[in-house]
Amino acid sequence: MNTNHPTNNIHNAEALADDIEKTQSGIIIPRPVKHLGSGFRSTVIRDASGQVFRIGRTSNSVGGYKHEVKLLQFLRNQLPTAIPEPRLFAPRSEQFPGGVMTYRELPGHTLSTDVADEDSWGSLATELGEFLATLHQIPTTTLQELKPQPSHSTIAELEKTRIETTPTLKNRLSTDEMSRINRWWDELFSAPEMHEYSPVLIHNDFWHKNILVRSNPPKLSGVIDWEHSRLGDPVIDLVAVRYLGDKFARQVRAAYSNRIHVDPINMNFRLERQIVLREFGGIGYSISHNDNIELDASIEKLRNTGVTGISTGRST
Repeated sequence: MNTNHPTNNIHNAEALADDIEKTQSGIIIPRPVKHLGSGFRSTVIRDASGQVFRIGRTSNSVGGYKHEVKLLQFLRNQLPTAIPEPRLFAPRSEQFPGGVMTYRELPGHTLSTDVADEDSWGSLATELGEFLATLHQIPTTTLQELKPQPSHSTIAELEKTRIETTPTLKNRLSTDEMSRINRWWDELFSAPEMHEYSPVLIHNDFWHKNILVRSNPPKLSGVIDWEHSRLGDPVIDLVAVRYLGDKFARQVRAAYSNRIHVDPINMNFRLERQIVLREFGGIGYSISHNDNIELDASIEKLRNTGVTGISTGRST
């Protein structure tokens, strides 16, 4: 895996804390330090005082961190739940080419997929739908100073994704699978429904590991990881909610639709296709970072959308 990070073990929280102390004069990180997780772009650790450090795994992570710091300063008083108050702790350096961002830990714990379809979770689904509705109604004219980010909502970005993923997929998929994928792309570009929306501010990675809850039954307590946020198709924020179960996802969409008038047929059309595009995004990331393990996993997820005509039947 090419992470562009010089630390040998990205899961060794103590080693990462040592590296931060060495590069930041006078900084002492309270121990013990816990590894909270690693994603495509960041490794996250927390010290004994409750300070969270997001460590960029790629050289372009620092750009996302800068975007997030600026955006969240603007959003702080406009959303119905807690969001981080981050600062760029360490800019790009030889030791940390992706930079380091830090913020005080928010209350709660990450949402689990285990029991999300239980009847008692209906109030949480309503909270999530209402949160997204509030986010999507923030006037975009107030965001003009924010750096624009690419989105899987525009023709240019869709074409770029197709071009960048096709050669690798041709080497890994059957001829029949590639024929199905090519037909899917052709139909996508010719579908006017894909462009019948008004761009809004989206979180753009609204899945369970970025949603914090507390109490039982769970209540929404925070939303984290905003570095990918941008203007785009609002249904993108409804895509990853499906990982929490079909019933739960329907409840989220119902709460959302109660706050924002949407055409249900058009919304469902775009939603089904954005589900597939999310997996193409994972494939593109894996290719650009030479991550064959993640590439295999992303191709399996793509197959499980049904777009290739072959499904492994495994959970995504």
